[in-house]
Amino acid sequence: MMTLFRPRERSLRLLRTCVLPVVLIMATAVPISAATVDQEQPTIDVSGATLSIGSGLNQLIAQVFTVGISGLLSEVRLPVNCAAGTNLIVEIREATSHPVPQPSSIVLTSETFSTGLGRFPAGSATFRRLTFSTPVPVSAGNVLAIVLRATGVCGVFPGPTGDPYLGGHSFYQNSLPPSIWLPWATRDDLPFQTVVDVPKGKDPLRKSVVDQRQPDIDASVGGLSVGGGSEQVLAQVVTAGLAGRLTGIAVPVACSTGSNLILEIQGVVGGQPDGVVATSVTIGGTSLPTFYPASPGFRPLVLGTPVPVVPGQEFAVVLRSSGQCAVFQGPPGDTYLGGDGYFDARPNPPGWVALTGRNDLPFETYVD
Repeated sequence: MMTLFRPRERSLRLLRTCVLPVVLIMATAVPISAATVDQEQPTIDVSGATLSIGSGLNQLIAQVFTVGISGLLSEVRLPVNCAAGTNLIVEIREATSHPVPQPSSIVLTSETFSTGLGRFPAGSATFRRLTFSTPVPVSAGNVLAIVLRATGVCGVFPGPTGDPYLGGHSFYQNSLPPSIWLPWATRDDLPFQTVVDVPKGKDPLRKSVVDQRQPDIDASVGGLSVGGGSEQVLAQVVTAGLAGRLTGIAVPVACSTGSNLILEIQGVVGGQPDGVVATSVTIGGTSLPTFYPASPGFRPLVLGTPVPVVPGQEFAVVLRSSGQCAVFQGPPGDTYLGGDGYFDARPNPPGWVALTGRNDLPFETYVD
């Protein structure tokens, strides 16, 4: 038997779900895809105006971030739009080291975009993919900055109030004195994603791209049991953002010797898995050993039969086992807005119960 987990139980909305304590104290989401989202602040506030880029003040906007994955930074994604005839210039710069990291004058790569950035419909915005023809080699821990400039008028939607991303802050600079980088007052971070290519050959999902994810793993609390004495089944409802074939998912999962993990993709009714299995695959527990003494990370689970998906389509990732497996939990709160996590465990009556306190599992979905 593996030594990572030891069963116990805790209450959840007066019902019981099996939670397994772990001995790790660090959580690092380890990348597994050839092209994967590394850093992100996913929340877009479309309730007000965009932050101006360019225009009469020649305003620049920037977001500082801390690299988590070593590889080639090939793309950034932002909810940005531009007036007709405007060029958007996206730069990756080095950041100063102190007192608060902010963009430096050293440009590592730059790309100009002149099409595909038209206005969003009123009250909506999505991430737009901005790919560099010359990717930037990066190492975990590097502090860099995305800098946005424009020859005309562009705008980027802001993030929520507060400081939702802890790896850096957003700044602006314009032609008004003192013409230096200044932090935004109440909204510390832009909505953004960075995409890093990691060496090929290390991941069976390397030909796919990450679509949806809740990237944060909290190894300081117990993992959630899959199977075991409670016969617990876990699920995460997801809303697709890309059209294509769902080829697999990744979760921080480990299994006891002799156990198998069963992954199902189900439909969704009323926000919950509907029991209709679109595809399933069984993964041997020997390929999902204990993480200890390493930090937990995402492990790829490849679907033998991919499932067609379209933007806005809800589906459920369902995990079950006739043996004993466990999945590390996500952070407190509702960290993924495209769906919720659920459990179904004995001795509760059969049926899905929403996870509370930590509403979502750590996960990534892959589409090609």
